[in-house]
Amino acid sequence: SWSVDTDVVMSKAILEQNVPGIEVTYFIFSYDAYNDQRLKELKEKGYLGSRSGKKMYDDDRGVNTDFTDFDPFHNCYFDAYMSKAEQDEIDALPEDERYTTSIYNDDNDDVEIQHVDSAIATGGWSIQEMHSVADTGPWGWGHISVAKYRALLDYVKEKVDAGVLWMAGPTAVIKYIMIKNQCGEPAVTNNILSFSSADAVDPKYATPISVVITTTGNPAAITGQQNRTTLQARKIGKNSFILDVNPTSGDIALTLHK
Repeated sequence: SWSVDTDVVMSKAILEQNVPGIEVTYFIFSYDAYNDQRLKELKEKGYLGSRSGKKMYDDDRGVNTDFTDFDPFHNCYFDAYMSKAEQDEIDALPEDERYTTSIYNDDNDDVEIQHVDSAIATGGWSIQEMHSVADTGPWGWGHISVAKYRALLDYVKEKVDAGVLWMAGPTAVIKYIMIKNQCGEPAVTNNILSFSSADAVDPKYATPISVVITTTGNPAAITGQQNRTTLQARKIGKNSFILDVNPTSGDIALTLHK
């Protein structure tokens, strides 16, 4: 049975006491057993979001792609990992007991890789559920072997290093989505970068976002001064830079370096 004191408050305290440096602000409901009252209680306890939305079984991509009016308590869609061996066992059950776990084709036993590729292809947010990483039992439903998990992490690192993928925890992603939705469009006037609605941002979502800066010339570097902090832009091509900046921290004075 649900108890906000046990399921939310106590679990958060235990995790934060035993994992140094973390703040628990994202919740996953067991068996997806959520309702409006439970979501209300999560918000009252300072949570920023939860995995309480539907699985992506009716979607052909399995990733979150529409961030318009994004609700972090309802729109964190996900796909559940299942190995081919486990899915084959389910498929062998009587017809009325069968079910499909992942939306991806498991013929090659690589649904975890397909999920990453879909996120890259669509520019979306991929949430993939796994229940345990183990080579020997007892293990949870939807477990993945240590070797396959290591191979998945190697594949993810390869894509991150190539600059085509960002991997982060759900709290970081939610903050990024929400502040981008709230801060308005960035604009540069007289070398001052500002955001049209920065004052409207809810402080709990304050986090740096990436802004692409295009120049008419081809400077060697761009730096930004935000209050007393100096920011260094990354050059991504001729006339193009990326600057990571927190819109809630004020305007940024840009300097182009030859």
